[in-house]
Amino acid sequence: MHYFGYIFVGFAHLSDKKFSEEEHKKVIELVDDWAGAGRSDASFAITMAEVMMWYDEIKEFDKKQEHFLKTLDFLAVQDWFKPEMKKKFIEHLWQLAAADGIVESEREYIKMIADKWGVPSI
Repeated sequence: MHYFGYIFVGFAHLSDKKFSEEEHKKVIELVDDWAGAGRSDASFAITMAEVMMWYDEIKEFDKKQEHFLKTLDFLAVQDWFKPEMKKKFIEHLWQLAAADGIVESEREYIKMIADKWGVPSI
């Protein structure tokens, strides 16, 4: 869940250089969806705190971008991250983008991620 949370947070922030309250709420909702049943609220809260600390460790925007892209590449080659999961993730990115209104840069980011993962962006 940490990687998924990191990508959601990174996308929300890097794609339009802001991380709105609406996006923050949507990130929590989406990570919760991926976490599924059987996890405790406490463990989920810890996971989200760790994701935010991981993302905030890198201060420079360009370095955040670089690490974000490396994380996308890492996930792209994981055997367990099947095409169906990648497609669902792209759908979730659209939901995240819509949380505070979709802008062109978010569309571009989603296309870039979908291309890296070899799945449709829509």
